[in-house]
Amino acid sequence: AQDLGAKISAFPEIRWASVEYDQGERTGLSRARPQSASVVASPEGSEPLTKARVNMIKELIRGSYAGMTSEDVVVIDTNASHLNGDWEHEDPMLRKRLEEEKAYEQKVLRALVGYGPIRVAAHAELDPTMGVEKAVLKYDSERTTLQEYSKKVDEQSTRQGPKGVPGTAPNAIGNRATTLDEPEQSSKTKQDEREATGVVGQQYELSKLAALQVKKVTVSVGLPTSYYDRVMMQDFLRENPDKTAADMPKPTIAMLQQKRTETEGKIKAAVAPLLPPVPAGEDPLPLVHVWDFPDIPEPIVAAGGGTGKALTWLSESWPSLVMLGLAAVAILIARSALLGGGSGTPRDFNEGFGLELPTPPKEEEVVNSDDKEGMQITGGSLKEELVRMVDKNPEVAANVLRSWITENAA
Repeated sequence: AQDLGAKISAFPEIRWASVEYDQGERTGLSRARPQSASVVASPEGSEPLTKARVNMIKELIRGSYAGMTSEDVVVIDTNASHLNGDWEHEDPMLRKRLEEEKAYEQKVLRALVGYGPIRVAAHAELDPTMGVEKAVLKYDSERTTLQEYSKKVDEQSTRQGPKGVPGTAPNAIGNRATTLDEPEQSSKTKQDEREATGVVGQQYELSKLAALQVKKVTVSVGLPTSYYDRVMMQDFLRENPDKTAADMPKPTIAMLQQKRTETEGKIKAAVAPLLPPVPAGEDPLPLVHVWDFPDIPEPIVAAGGGTGKALTWLSESWPSLVMLGLAAVAILIARSALLGGGSGTPRDFNEGFGLELPTPPKEEEVVNSDDKEGMQITGGSLKEELVRMVDKNPEVAANVLRSWITENAA
């Protein structure tokens, strides 16, 4: 589980993650044991994780344990607590805006990876339209002929005019004027039939616009002030290869401002093409804002754990340790003198190691109590008293020596 937490922390937007895994008891005759896993993730910044990232974490945990499903994994986002309920389903516009801002921030970070530990923030403006579907039907001005039929008939007929009445009776009545040459009667008939079958051309267009389109994105890029110092140092060493960093003169305010202006132009030129296209005639560079922040060095953290505590204790208690060491050396010398006999007593021991040891008065009463701890004054020499005390109670002898050394040191 700890290894899985480290893998989840490798995602760029996750600062820390922890995984807990558990198995339940078998129920009935089933051979499978129920299992579950919970993931607590703390993202960078204040924005919650996207739905895609949560699903990716669930798939990672599911694939790490045999027989586990995505429904068995619960992901807790520490930054999602400031929203009520399931924020992704309650406000789709907010979800879309956060997803777009995260995507553009990652694009800018990848493009400016050579500038070091920079800070990037993006703000996206969305079209609130949830989706548009449009259908267009167009007809052509001319039709397309599929079949054509034509028929043309031209008739002409001629007949002669009347020539009189046949028979003798009409003709016996005197002579009458008559026309011998009657004009001919003629008729003409023309018939023209045409038939054509065709269709009118038409165009049908169906277009659908995606919901919540991004209209404009503005980006803020922050650079540490130490970046300009490093760049100016590199420029100086490049222009003066025979000199060192110590030979570089202190940059003036004008030089720093010039370097800021130059860096700002480079960053805007690199980030502007990554943003959505702007209307014709508009300049995309004002959509990118470059600023600098002071990178205050972090305080040095003392060594953690028992090592740090031990070093702290040693730095505070070294005088007492030196006193104890001297007392231990004195005890060892006294014991060696006792075991080696009187003639083998070191000279330094007889002289009290250079210390002015008080001589007990001989008028003191001798204490014969064997059970009383401490140095008993018997009127003998200091060496004999110390040897006897070391042999009888080394701990009390160490206390006496430590008190003497402390008094002399003061």
